[in-house]
Amino acid sequence: MKKKIFSAVCFLSVVGLLLPLKNTWGKDTQQPQDQIIVTAQKVEENVQEVPISMSLLDEFAIEDNNIRTISDIGLYVPNLQQFSVGGAGMYTPGMRGLTADVHTASSTVATYVDGIPYLSSMGNDVVLEDIERVEVLRGPQGTLYGKNAYSGVINIITKSPGDQTRGKIKIELGQDNKREYTFNVSGPLVKNKFYGGICAKHYEKDGFIRNEYLNKMDDGRKDDTIKLYLKYTPMDRLAVSLISTWLEKDDGATTIMPLAAPDPKKTYSNLEGYTKSKSRSHALKLEYLMDNMAFSSVTTYKRYDDKRAIDYDYSPADISHVKVDSRYKDYSQEFRLNGRTGRIQWLGGLYLDKNNEDPFHTRNGMPATDSTTESDSIGIFANIDYPLGNDFVLTSGIRYDQDNIETNDRLKNYANDKSYSEISPKIGLKYTVNQHLFSYATVSKGYKRGGYFMLAPADLKSYDKETLWNYEIGVKTSLFDDKLLFNMSIFYMDIEDMQVATNLTPLSAYISNAAKATSKGLELETAYQAFKYLTLFANLGYAKTQFDKFSDNLGDYSNNDNPFAPRYNYSLGFKYRDNRGIFGKFDINGQGSFYADKANQFESKSATIINAKIGYETDQYEIYVYGNNITDEAYNIDGYFNYYTLLSSPREIGIQMAYRF
Repeated sequence: MKKKIFSAVCFLSVVGLLLPLKNTWGKDTQQPQDQIIVTAQKVEENVQEVPISMSLLDEFAIEDNNIRTISDIGLYVPNLQQFSVGGAGMYTPGMRGLTADVHTASSTVATYVDGIPYLSSMGNDVVLEDIERVEVLRGPQGTLYGKNAYSGVINIITKSPGDQTRGKIKIELGQDNKREYTFNVSGPLVKNKFYGGICAKHYEKDGFIRNEYLNKMDDGRKDDTIKLYLKYTPMDRLAVSLISTWLEKDDGATTIMPLAAPDPKKTYSNLEGYTKSKSRSHALKLEYLMDNMAFSSVTTYKRYDDKRAIDYDYSPADISHVKVDSRYKDYSQEFRLNGRTGRIQWLGGLYLDKNNEDPFHTRNGMPATDSTTESDSIGIFANIDYPLGNDFVLTSGIRYDQDNIETNDRLKNYANDKSYSEISPKIGLKYTVNQHLFSYATVSKGYKRGGYFMLAPADLKSYDKETLWNYEIGVKTSLFDDKLLFNMSIFYMDIEDMQVATNLTPLSAYISNAAKATSKGLELETAYQAFKYLTLFANLGYAKTQFDKFSDNLGDYSNNDNPFAPRYNYSLGFKYRDNRGIFGKFDINGQGSFYADKANQFESKSATIINAKIGYETDQYEIYVYGNNITDEAYNIDGYFNYYTLLSSPREIGIQMAYRF
């Protein structure tokens, strides 16, 4: 297999060099990054003029780098870490060394897909197909995005259908019998009035963990996705859009193994593990333009059904068999009004949401968790940019959030309700030196609401809100006729009332606000167009996140690293694309070592991931050979819950073929 792939790469390289020059579909339409319009601050802005430490992945970067899931984004973004529980429908993103404790089932990074909020660690299986761009905002963004936009935001925007019909059929085949089939088409249903688009995808791949007891591979994957996008423009000033996604997974066992396993890719479990989930999400958007302002409304609904079976003893014995049958529902409504009065640009809005969680677990056939938690929230926000002369702009914002949470534990006859509220301000100054260089400084507050940990003793089930202050300066510049982009930010974060797992005994813990911490570091992003067809890039994130004060009955953790907080991550490489249709890219992505526990006893080693891709593109056809993690680097997470290892994905080499119309 390896010899065949090597021969194919060589063949494509030689043939490509002999091909005549010709334009390739869409590839020559890439905009320089300093001209791309983003909506990070919920208004359209030039990406290089947004006073935020921000990374942008456009549709070309998403396709070229084989970014298929939210977890893939972290490879290319400074100070973004993605920790995924393989096959369990869970991922916990971290930003600048801040990752929510896994016991809280929440997130410090708010993820939005077409306005649909993903604010917990459950049900975050998002397929990145037919995506226009991904905006990653670092630092607290609570003024505009509210709760859980605590250390950052991932904002994902789907391509909108329009008057031009476009479509693609794609086939991807790879190691471990991978089969991926994608189809999308969009265009006018009624010219100049009504547009539609649909994207469908099937993914299937064999596992890499062998169950010796059941004589089978344990962790195969099978996913199906359909996304529907309808857009109606009855008049020039009004647009109404409906974006709906259906995702169904019928996967095998989770890729979690005990730390003591002699071979982590072999198990002797007598329980056939599975992850069967269904996700339904819908976003209804309304946008109305007036002479001096614009009104928008985003209404969303998301449901996630989670069914799992996990053998936590990993043996032929019936010691710890856990089954999950849980339901999660989320509703949200946001109204925004933005405009310009004189030289002042302003935005205001109202956000409402309602969440319902019904987790149900059994252990060895007996109920272990049976509860319902309902919450509703309201957020009122405003943002103003006020010019101070020709070169300075004062940016300011404020938000008020109130969260009401009610819980009922049917097994332990426990019921309670609590409310949390917070005012989150932001103030900054942007200085434009010239059209190619500007700097900024901001001070902002982050807010993460409190909640309940149902496995704790009755008098310790609830925990309070967590807050931080972020102090940041940055510079964004483009040099040498925009051939070189150089963006850098430096930050310091002061975290109060940190939500942490606090032990009473080695086997008994609860969530409390017992810790105080700081995080400080920098982000650096560069891209250089060496010549017309070759772009070089190098990105670096550094964050030192430590407890200033934290102790419980098992020890004192002051000055320890926050769990799941690598000191650094980086990516560097090149991308080549010419008018003959030749494409090639190579990148190296690294991450520092980190600890999975507050005592800093379980260390996951640093890792280096190398990816490559080469191919030939025409107006209609594309063919590539790719390699993800081509050195087969193991980047396991050791010490998950102090007892387990989360296994990393092995090398994948494959071929992609696409037809565009």
